[in-house]
Amino acid sequence: MRRFIYLDTDTLNSYIAQIDNGLKTLQTQTSQSSSSTEKQSSHTTTAEGEADFSILGKGFDAKLDYIYNHIKNKTNTNLYSDVETKVLHDNAFHQVVDYLNKNNLFSNEDIEIGDFIKVKGEYHLFDLDYYKKLFDDADFIQMMKNKPNVRYVALGALLILVWLTQWIPALATIYSQTIYPFISYVLSFFSNLFPFAIGDLFIFLSIAGVIIYPIYARLRKKLPWKKVLLRDGEYLLWIYVWFYLAWGLNYSQKNFYQRTEIPYTAYTPENFQEFVDDYITQLNRSYTPVNSINQDLIREETVRIYNQLSDSLGVHRPPHDHPRVKTMLFTPFISMVGVTGSMGPFFCEFTLNGDLLPANYPATYAHELAHLLGITSEAEANFYAYQVCTRSQAMGIRFSGYFSVLGHVLGNAKRLLSEEEYAKLFQRIRPEIIELAKNNQAYWAAKYSPVVGAVQDWIYDLYLKGNKIESGRQNYSEVVGLLISYQEWKKMN
Repeated sequence: MRRFIYLDTDTLNSYIAQIDNGLKTLQTQTSQSSSSTEKQSSHTTTAEGEADFSILGKGFDAKLDYIYNHIKNKTNTNLYSDVETKVLHDNAFHQVVDYLNKNNLFSNEDIEIGDFIKVKGEYHLFDLDYYKKLFDDADFIQMMKNKPNVRYVALGALLILVWLTQWIPALATIYSQTIYPFISYVLSFFSNLFPFAIGDLFIFLSIAGVIIYPIYARLRKKLPWKKVLLRDGEYLLWIYVWFYLAWGLNYSQKNFYQRTEIPYTAYTPENFQEFVDDYITQLNRSYTPVNSINQDLIREETVRIYNQLSDSLGVHRPPHDHPRVKTMLFTPFISMVGVTGSMGPFFCEFTLNGDLLPANYPATYAHELAHLLGITSEAEANFYAYQVCTRSQAMGIRFSGYFSVLGHVLGNAKRLLSEEEYAKLFQRIRPEIIELAKNNQAYWAAKYSPVVGAVQDWIYDLYLKGNKIESGRQNYSEVVGLLISYQEWKKMN
C-alpha cells in the first residue's frame, strides 16, 4: 500500500480526463469505532462487480479494495486519529503512472519543463499545520505535563552525585585533584571579566528573590502556597548543587596531613615553648611599618610562592598568573560582622574587605587565595598564608605573615601556659607590635556590631561544622598545631 504525503488531486484528475476522455469519481464510506481505553478503526470500501460512474458521458470500470485496520491503546481518540490518518489513497495515481510507464513518457536525461520525472531518495518534511494541530491539542499538552520533568531529573541526579562524592573518599579525591582545578580555571576566568564581585551580587539577589518571590507569587499571581514554596525550595536546591559542584566538595578532600604525609604532632609543653620562642624572635625581626598597600607586588609575590610550594605542601597552583581580587560589595555591613575576606564559591572569586588595613592586607590576600586553590579549612588557609608571606622578600609582606597569627599564638599560649609564663612571653614582643595589635583591635571594634556579629558567628559556626570542620570557628586557631607539626617535620628532614 502506498502512502501519499502530498497528492495534487486537481492536476491528477486533469491528466486522467485527458487520458480517458472523462473523469471518474469514487465515494467511500468510513466507519469508525472508538472507546476511551482502546481505539479500533476499520475503513473498508469495496466495489465487488461494477462501480460505474460517468462524467461527460465517458467512463471506465473500477474494482477497488481498500482496507485499513488500526488498533492502538490510547486515552484520546481525537488526538491520535488526526496524527495517524495523514494517508491519502487514490486509484487515479496508479492510472497515471501506468499510462506514463507504458508509453515511456518518464524522462531520465535532457529534462525540460513539462517532462515527467521520477525522483528517489531521502526526504524530510515539516508540516506546520500538522504540528500546530498536534501541540494545540489540550490532551496532548496535559499528556506532556504528566511526563517526568527533565529539570527535576537533572536536579535529582546532581544531588545524588554531590552526596556520593561526600560519602566516597575516592570520588572526593577525583573531584579535588582533577575536576576542581578545571572548574576554578573556567569560573575564575569568567569572574575576572567583571570589575566587581559578581558572587556577592548573586548572593544578594538570591536572598532577595527567595524572600520577595513568595509575596509576589501569592499576592499578584494568586498561586497556591504549596506551589510557591516548592518553587522556592527547588531554587535553593539548585543553589546547593551549584555551591558544592563549583567549590564546596573540597570539604570532602583529604586534610593537610593526608595530602602532605606530614605526621601530626601533638602539643607538648616542650614543642609549644620551642615554637613560641622561635615565632616571637621571627616576629620581632620582621617588624617594619606598613603604611600602604602595593596590590601588584602582593599579587606577584603570592602567586610566585604558591607555585613554589604547590608540590611540597599539597596545594594547587593558582589557576591564573594574575588572579583578580575583588572588594566586597557590602563592605560597611561586612565590617559590622568582623569579616576581612571571603571566597566566592559560585564564581570562584575571592574578595577582601574594603576596610582592610595595610598590615593585614597581604596575609588576608594569601589566606583567601588559598581558599580559591581548594583549601576549605580555615586553619589550613591560615597556615598557607603564613608560609607564603613569611617566605617573601618584601619586608611588609613578610611581617604581615608573622603578624597574622599573633592572636592565635597568644590565645593558645594563654590556655597552655601559666600566668607567669604568659606574662614573660608577652613582654618579649616589641612594643610597636603590641601597639599595632591594639590599634587594629580598636579599629575593628569601632565597626563591629555585637548583635549582627553574634548572629553571623553562630551561622558560620554551624556552616563549618556542617561541612566536616568539627571545631567550627575555633578551627582558625588550629593553625598553631599545623605550624608545630610542620616545624617538627622539618627538623627530621
